[in-house]
Amino acid sequence: MKQIIKLKGITKSFQNTKILDNVDLQINEGEIFTLLGQSGMGKSTLIKILTSQMKPDSGDGIILGQDITQLNRDIYQHLGIITDNSGLYTNFNAYYNLLMFARIFKVDESKIKKLLDIVGLENEGKKKVKKFSKGMKQRLALARAFLHEPKILFLDEPTNGLDIASIDTIHRLIDDYKKNGNTVFLITHSVEEALKLSDHITVLNKGKLVKVNRTREAIEASLKNTGGLK
Repeated sequence: MKQIIKLKGITKSFQNTKILDNVDLQINEGEIFTLLGQSGMGKSTLIKILTSQMKPDSGDGIILGQDITQLNRDIYQHLGIITDNSGLYTNFNAYYNLLMFARIFKVDESKIKKLLDIVGLENEGKKKVKKFSKGMKQRLALARAFLHEPKILFLDEPTNGLDIASIDTIHRLIDDYKKNGNTVFLITHSVEEALKLSDHITVLNKGKLVKVNRTREAIEASLKNTGGLK
């Protein structure tokens, strides 16, 4: 399979505390890679380094053939990023949120209605986002991330705090995205979510990546070593 992400010896410290310690990572095209670990352990930092929002203290990395410290503007046409705070414009309606993004990436406006249908917001396009539930906002954020058809989707706790129906919808959307040959880098605190979606599961423990078997017992045992489960 084609390798789409590769990190070697990535290290990052904050205030003399080593958050990432000599991290090596390889992710292939068409995989869902899931990273588990306690809050504040550096999971989001790793995404920021991979997407050139932050530079490592040392180490090397490649994403889609480019050095992670020197990503050009064109690379972002192939990346989608969703966090718990996805930067939606809450005073505008759902359609206009997607329209602004479509114009940035020069995407045909005709795709917007189709995407709203796909994420279950087909009747909500004219509603202001500030009136949306958290689950609706996350589905709109996914629609925005899908709009420019990225090759890699970075998801930082995409279902945190959502109801079961919204979680099921988002899981279906992620799975469909992967089936189309795309790659997902998923951060979650949910063992169930990791087991349901992932091709590979890794735990971040004291700055190092630890691969675990795809069993609840193995994952929970590894998380206990990080303080992630009580």
